[in-house]
Formats: sequence, structure tokens, C-alpha cells
Amino acid sequence: MDALMEERWDTLTGVNFGQEPSQRRVFVTVLAAVAVFALITHGFLFANEFLSHDSISYFTYSDWGMEFYAGVGRFFIPVYDTCKGNVAAPWLTGMLFILWMSLASYLVVQLLEIRSLSGQILLCGLLCSNTALTLTGATYIYCLDDYALSLFLAALGAYLFCGEGLFPLAGLLPLIASLALYQPYFTVGVALCLLTVLCRTRYVGFWKCVWTGIRCIVLSAAGFVIYYRLWAMICELSGVSMRRTEDSLLSYGTDTIRELLTKANIDYFLFLITPAGVLGIVLPLVHIGLLALLVHELLRTLSSPYMPRGNRILRIGLVCLIPTAFNASAVLIPGEAHELTAFSRELLYVLAVMAMEEREPALTVRKFTAEELMTAPLPEELMPKPAPEVIPQPAAIIPKPAAAAVAAPSPEAEVMPQSAAVMSKPAAET
Repeated sequence: MDALMEERWDTLTGVNFGQEPSQRRVFVTVLAAVAVFALITHGFLFANEFLSHDSISYFTYSDWGMEFYAGVGRFFIPVYDTCKGNVAAPWLTGMLFILWMSLASYLVVQLLEIRSLSGQILLCGLLCSNTALTLTGATYIYCLDDYALSLFLAALGAYLFCGEGLFPLAGLLPLIASLALYQPYFTVGVALCLLTVLCRTRYVGFWKCVWTGIRCIVLSAAGFVIYYRLWAMICELSGVSMRRTEDSLLSYGTDTIRELLTKANIDYFLFLITPAGVLGIVLPLVHIGLLALLVHELLRTLSSPYMPRGNRILRIGLVCLIPTAFNASAVLIPGEAHELTAFSRELLYVLAVMAMEEREPALTVRKFTAEELMTAPLPEELMPKPAPEVIPQPAAIIPKPAAAAVAAPSPEAEVMPQSAAVMSKPAAET
């Protein structure tokens, strides 16, 4: 690629619009934002012994034992609690919550390529103030850091699944650990995979996006199967029966999947238009505004001549899957789905942050082939500014030589007048 082609590539891909933010700055930003939003949202719980529901039994740190956790499929919780220690101090829960949420938010920022400072701060606030975490703190504060760790492991699994080389296979381990802590956050990992592929349709080729999506589906399914077999084996060794399976997809059968998918999509749209919480009717209006914004941004990106046709079709298909992915907990555990398990429902707000990022000119053009680099027209906002017109200056006037410097006449010049005089003399005499 010659110098001219490299310059054109830099213009089309937005390299000249600024450098990538350093990873250290991004992590510090995420850590500070998570700490601020976590204290704003849950600070009262971290600074007081506000115990309710099952938290009351943890006032003296009642240990339910491995048998209970093995029966409900959360057999990694006793291991984590052993590392944490036999304490139920709210401040310790808060510190660990901030740690795990910072790591989870950082991975989400990397997955969805949130580069702007405002986008990073807003995303951290949305994740920390999710209704599922707020309700968890109000009822099961002793599980708040456990569930935050489960969220981080699910995000780590999605991050590795969307990587290259052998890294996708390494994502099975954190995904299984996330399921062994709290099963519903498995759906968050699946939704993050979908959003990542949706994000990459802006600049990655069609087949590479399809392959990434298929790989995420296969590895997620494999992780769930491995987790289930591991759960069954631990229950068999412990001599306990598997509990709450009657509320999961495992007991419903494959013939009900279509019905569950339809119900999950309908329920998600009802969630968007139903007044709830202290906002009341304002919340559905906010959701309608967000949906209008997202549809507008979708149409804007689809109308761009710089996105291949295959990527446009793929993006439309992924958008159609968003309601199912965001309400996947209603499919995975239809008999036990409630607001504590519905973290992924509010990923709609994260999708709005993604749409804000796509408005940057540097992020709305795709990668060009070598031939297209020299022929594709530049977007209007990327057109190079014309060089200022140069007015030619008049040439310098050379002064004429002085009269004294005139050369002497040649001999022919002296002869010619004499000849003319001789020739004219006879005519005068005549």
C-alpha cells in the first residue's frame, strides 16, 4: 500500500480524528465512575446494617452449607465465601461490589468499543444502578458481591468468546463459574455477545461477523451443558437432589420453546410500556423516546453507502433478536423469572449509549479493500479541505540598458547609407 493509499485509509477510518484513549486512563475512569455511582445507589446499604428477607439469617452469618448450594446449582458460592471469610460486614460487601463491578464495566466498555469519556461514565452508571442489583441489595445484601462477581465472569466469558485464536475456548471457564454463582447472569453474557457482533457490523466483514456469532452461540451452549453435567455430578457425590429444575427450561421440553420465545418477546414490550417505580408514566415515555432514537440511528447506519449489503441484512437480523436476548431469563427459567433475574432487560439503555458512539464520523465507515481505497468517495464530513488559492505574483521587470551603453554600428550599417546616397545622386542631377 503506497503512501497515497495509506493517507486515504487514515482519512476513511478516522485515524486522523484523534488517538485511541490509553487503557490505563479508561480503567481509572471506569473505576472512579463505578465507585461514585455505587455509593450513590447503594451507599446507604454499605454504611448500615439494613437487613431484610434472607439477610436476617446472615445477621450471625448462618452457614447454609454446601448441600443447599449444591442442590440449587450455586456450588461456587461456598468456595467464594471461604475465600472472603466468615463475615457479613456491609462495608466489605460494598468494597467487593465496587471491585467486581469495575472489572465488569471495563470489559463491557472494551466489548462495545465505548471510546468517549461521557459514554464510559454513563455506561458505568447504568450498570451499577440496574434494578436487579438494587433489589438484590435490598433483600439479599450478603449476595450482592456474589452476583457482581457472577456478572463480571459472564462479561469475561463474552469478552473471550469474541476474541481471536484460542481465547474463545478459555471463555468456558468463567462462564461456568458465573453459572455456578448465579444462573441468570448467563443471559447477560449472551446479550453482550449479541451487542458485540452488532457493534462490529460497522467495520468487520460479513462472514467474520457471522462466524463470531456462531462461535458465541456454540460456546455458550457448550458452557451451559458442561455446567449442568458438573452440577449433576456434584449433587450425586453429595447425595442431594437437584432443586428448582422444575422452574427451568430443562423441565419444559423443546416443544414449548416457541411458545416461551413468543411470550418472552411480548413480555419485554409490555415491560417497556408499563408504568413502574417512582417514575410512573414517565418511564414508558422514556422507553418510547429511546426506541425512536434507536430506530432513527438504525435507519441512518443502514442508509450509509459505506456499509456492505450483507452487513446491513445482518444488522437487521441482530436487531430483531434483541428483545429475545434482553429477556432471555424468561426463557431460561420461565417458572422463576422475576426482577432479580432480569438484569439484561435494562441493557436497552446500554444500547442507546452504543448508538451515541456510532454518531462519531470515525466510527461510521467500514474498512475498505485496497481497490476501493482509491475509488470510494469520501463522506462529506471527511472530505479534505481545499488548499488555499495561490495568486501568481507578476514577474520582476528587468531595467533597460542606458543610452551610453548602446553598441557601435557595424561596418555594414555604415556602408548602406553611403550606397543609398550614391544611387540617389544621378537622379538628383538628372
